[in-house]
Amino acid sequence: MALEKIAMTQRAMAEEQQARIGNQKWTQYLAAFIATIGGFIAGTALGWTAPAGPMMENNEYSFVISNENLAWIGACMPLGAMLGCPVTAGLVDKLGRKNMMLMLAIPALVGWAMIIWAESVSTNKYEETFLTRTPFNKI
Repeated sequence: MALEKIAMTQRAMAEEQQARIGNQKWTQYLAAFIATIGGFIAGTALGWTAPAGPMMENNEYSFVISNENLAWIGACMPLGAMLGCPVTAGLVDKLGRKNMMLMLAIPALVGWAMIIWAESVSTNKYEETFLTRTPFNKI
């Protein structure tokens, strides 16, 4: 009788440990996804003008864009890096790296929303490109 209770207890403990290991793997996968999504978003923000430029030139958007406008859209990333890096460098030490990474997601999301719902070049394209690309110069 005592051996049966011990065996049942050992089985229960083994099942509990297996369930815990399964949960730990899930959280590790989630953490890996969260850690790498920033790089993915940065890559899409930096490479966005390559496929979008010809689409804009072929009038596939709801507004007309000139080559000069397209050049300025591409130039917003280095301008954002030049202006954003000194500010971010000071804030990283004060706020912490994790908090800063979380805060940099906000302008990126606003910038991508502006890309999606842009109605003209003059009002949205420069600002959204600057907002979308600037945070990821700090990653």
